[in-house]
Amino acid sequence: MKKILFSAFFSLIMGAGSAQSLKKYEAPHAMNPLLPGYFADPTIKKIGDTYYIYATTDGNGWGAGPSQAWTSTDFKNWTIQPMNWPNTHWYWAPDMTKGYDGRYYLYYSQPVEIFGAVSDTPVGPWTSLVDNGKSIIPNYMIPGVITLDGQTFTDRDGKIYMYWGTWGIYPDHGCAVGLMGQDMKSFEKIELIPNTVAKDFFEAPFMFERNGIYYMMYSSGHCEDHTYRVQYVKSTVGPMGPFEYPADNPILVTNDDGTIHGPGHHSVLEEGGRYYIVYHRHNNPHSGGGFHRQIAVDELFFTPEGDIQKVVPTHEGIADLIKQKSYPEDRAFGKPVVVSSFYNEDFRASFLVDDNNGTLWRAKDNHQPPGS
Repeated sequence: MKKILFSAFFSLIMGAGSAQSLKKYEAPHAMNPLLPGYFADPTIKKIGDTYYIYATTDGNGWGAGPSQAWTSTDFKNWTIQPMNWPNTHWYWAPDMTKGYDGRYYLYYSQPVEIFGAVSDTPVGPWTSLVDNGKSIIPNYMIPGVITLDGQTFTDRDGKIYMYWGTWGIYPDHGCAVGLMGQDMKSFEKIELIPNTVAKDFFEAPFMFERNGIYYMMYSSGHCEDHTYRVQYVKSTVGPMGPFEYPADNPILVTNDDGTIHGPGHHSVLEEGGRYYIVYHRHNNPHSGGGFHRQIAVDELFFTPEGDIQKVVPTHEGIADLIKQKSYPEDRAFGKPVVVSSFYNEDFRASFLVDDNNGTLWRAKDNHQPPGS
């Protein structure tokens, strides 16, 4: 159960709260956010019949949190898996990929370097690629690219590339793309994708290929507020370009009512010929200066010419991704709840039993232990 009911000392019945009017993002059974809790910068991979999400832990200031991965075989029930590496609270924008040798490689960022490790499984145990905990990509390894947000891409010919960069808005700055060496920690060549091509490039590059077109997507705007968004460039030549900037940019933005706020820093899942964007957005109601982010998924659609259409972000999520199987009955759903108090209508008691990862209950005085 995603929320714990401390009933031992609670005395006020708040079940009636569920009968009050609900905002769209407070609807029961909403599938966005995808994961319980605060997480950001998601990378999603599918290996066999298992989905893996690697993400920054959020909600505690500047994305500080332990190394972990989320796994699921049905896209509905997710299990958190602690990992042994890295042993640091700086664990930003992790990415995992299968290397040239068939083993698994995990990369993560901390300001302003990228680190790597290898394992025989997608969840470790991991062994650092460099002795003494050193990074594989120091800051400004390539002129014009501040190091952060490394993401890998494996082309159809088996070659593996990495894209990285942050704060690419400065003159002569942008995003780096490198062809990775066999050791998965060095590069055969590196090039700059300038912000005159990847316009407004700020951070979080992500590459995928569809029908011979290479899409290098990225985030722009400010990650703390409503301006955060997703844009892209595309190439028909290859993963290193040259790229062109389609006119219908950006493709994912804060929605009209502001309840999907600051969507960005994403990855892409291909499933059965359909494409899905897995991204983070700010919590509802917005608080914490953009450091309470949650992960959502919506579908990507394309024009006949191969341009990405504007994404329609939702609170409902994608029911088609859920694998049909027999699930245990949620016997707590919609039941009356006994609590000591509630903070305000945005954190009412009925949210404890609404099957919605985007809502929660908070006590009136949430700085005291339960029962005090």
